[in-house]
Amino acid sequence: MSQSLIKRIKKLIEQDELTRKRRDRHLVNKRMFLFTLLKKKGFTVAEIGRLFNLHHSTIIYGIKKHEELLKLNDVYLKKDTLMYREYLYEKITDYVKSDLKDDILKAKSLEEFIEIKLRVTLGGY
Repeated sequence: MSQSLIKRIKKLIEQDELTRKRRDRHLVNKRMFLFTLLKKKGFTVAEIGRLFNLHHSTIIYGIKKHEELLKLNDVYLKKDTLMYREYLYEKITDYVKSDLKDDILKAKSLEEFIEIKLRVTLGGY
C-alpha cells in the first residue's frame, strides 16, 4: 500500500474521530469500510485494531458485517462511504465516474438514483 494512501486513511480516522467509541450508523459504516479496505491491502486484523484502538475481534466482526451489507447492496453503506471511496480512489462497488445523462438512463433502481443524487451533490460530474 502506498504511503500516501496510508496517510489519507489516517487523516480520515482523525478527521471523523473513528477511534472514539461512538456507534452512530454512519461512523460504524465508515469504520467497517476502512477495516475491509485495510485487510484487502494486506494489513493484519491486529494492525488494524491498533490503528483504531479496537480489539482484533471487533475488526473481524466489522469486516464480516461490511461484506454482508455489500451483498445486500445497502443504500446507507453506499451513502456513508461514498466520499471515502472517492477520496481514496477505491472501486469497492461498481461506481464508475461517467456522464450524468448516461448514468440516469442506465439507472434501474431507486438506490442507483440515490447514488447519482449523492454524486451530483458532491460534484462527481
